[in-house]
Amino acid sequence: MKKITYRITPVGISVFTGIGGMDIGFKRAGGQLLLGADWELFTGIVHENNKANVKDELWTEGGFLSGDKYGNIKRMNGLDVLDYINKTLKLNYVPGQIDFLFGGPPCPPFSINNLKRNAFDERALLIFHMLRLAREIKPKVVIIEQVPQVRSPAIMPFWNKLRIILDSMTDYHWNHKVLNAMNYGGRQSRKRRIFYLVRKDLGVMPSFPEPKEPDMSKVSAHILLPHLQHFSSGQGKDIIYRTENRMFLTITAGASEWGYENGVKRKLHLIEKQVMTETEGQILTGLTKTEQNTGLGNMVSSSLMAALTEHATINFLKYG
Repeated sequence: MKKITYRITPVGISVFTGIGGMDIGFKRAGGQLLLGADWELFTGIVHENNKANVKDELWTEGGFLSGDKYGNIKRMNGLDVLDYINKTLKLNYVPGQIDFLFGGPPCPPFSINNLKRNAFDERALLIFHMLRLAREIKPKVVIIEQVPQVRSPAIMPFWNKLRIILDSMTDYHWNHKVLNAMNYGGRQSRKRRIFYLVRKDLGVMPSFPEPKEPDMSKVSAHILLPHLQHFSSGQGKDIIYRTENRMFLTITAGASEWGYENGVKRKLHLIEKQVMTETEGQILTGLTKTEQNTGLGNMVSSSLMAALTEHATINFLKYG
C-alpha cells in the first residue's frame, strides 16, 4: 500500500498494541504514531527489534511502554501518557489535541472458541480502562476492535454495561459494525466488531468504510502460499480447503492451522504466518514460538486498520 499523505498529519496513541497490526495500518494510512503500550513484555522486544527497520511503518516514532509496570492500561493515566509523549518527542500536547486513540482489548473472554468464556473476568473489563483513558486524553476519534461475539446473547450483561458506559461518554457519538478484513485488502477472512467513537465537536456521526470484493489474484491462499495446495484452519475445525480461489481463514493465537504441501500435512512456518498477517519484514527475534503465535494470531489486520484510519481522517477529521 502506498503511504497516504494529508493536509494535516493525524497523530495517534496505540494501546493493547501487541506486535503492532493496528499500528502498521495506522502508519500506512498516513498517521504518526506517538506511543504504543502493552502489558506483555515481548511486545517491547518487537518494538526494539523494529524501531530502526528500513520499512518505517513497522516501528513507532515515539516511545513504547511494555510490561505490567508501564504498559498495563489499568496503571495508565491520560495526563501521564501525554507528559511521557511530550518529554520523549519534545512536544506539547494537552487533552483534546490527539487525533486517534486505538486498540484491540483481549478477546478470549468473548471468543466463541473459548468454552469457559466469562465476560466479567479481568481481561474483559480492560475495555473500560481504555474508555477511561479516552475520557482523560479526549482524542478526536477512538477505534476499538473486538470479536463479533462481544454482543453475543450469552454475555448480554456485559454488552449492556458497555453500552451504558459508551452512552455516558457525552462528548462522543459512537457506533459499531462487524467488518471482515478480506473486504478491505486483508489476507484472511477475519470478522471483527469495530467501534468508532467520534467527538461531537467534529460535527459528524460515525460511519464505516465501504467493503469491496477481495481480489483473488492478489489475496487467495494459492497466490500468497503457492507451494501449498490445501489448508485447514483453526476456525474451520477439520475442514480441508483447496488454496485456489480461497481466502485463508483467521490465523489463531493457538497455532491450530495446517498446510498441505504435496499431500503432506504440516504446521505453518513463521514466514508463512507473516505473509498471511501482512507482517513480512517484521523482526520477531527474541520471542518464543508461543509469543510469536500469540502475537500473530491476536493482531488486527493492518489493511483493515488502514481503511479505518483513512476513512476517519477524511470523513471525521477532514484532513484529506
